[in-house]
Amino acid sequence: MLTITETVTYAFCPFFTCVTYITYSTRLIETAYGSIRGIILPRGRNFVDDVEAFLGVPYASPPVASLRFMPPLTPSHWEGTRVANKYGPACPQLLPDLTNRTEALANMPLLKFTQFLEMSQVVGNQSEDCLYLNIFMPKSGEQ
Repeated sequence: MLTITETVTYAFCPFFTCVTYITYSTRLIETAYGSIRGIILPRGRNFVDDVEAFLGVPYASPPVASLRFMPPLTPSHWEGTRVANKYGPACPQLLPDLTNRTEALANMPLLKFTQFLEMSQVVGNQSEDCLYLNIFMPKSGEQ
């Protein structure tokens, strides 16, 4: 099996397990809108075995401008292969202020504070253009 590895300068932290490299999947998945290629997430704290992930796969057109407050429309078709290696933006939401730990812990238990702190890494990128799927499957899984 061919493994394509690319060194990147940022840390990729799916489910709070950081890796500093990305191994691209050799499998192409055909969707109704075009083909996608995912990445391989190594086994570790969150996964028993390697996982194939397809991140930021659009399932509807961005609900911006004239599409705001309208039912979602199908996404545009794309040419070639879309590399699904980054989370799409999270939908806008208000998280509690976590900058002052002492004040935050006065309003919530430590476990909730820790969960919000970890979650803030994932939902830090927010946008109205947030209609994306993150798909995870066993690396050895069938199509």
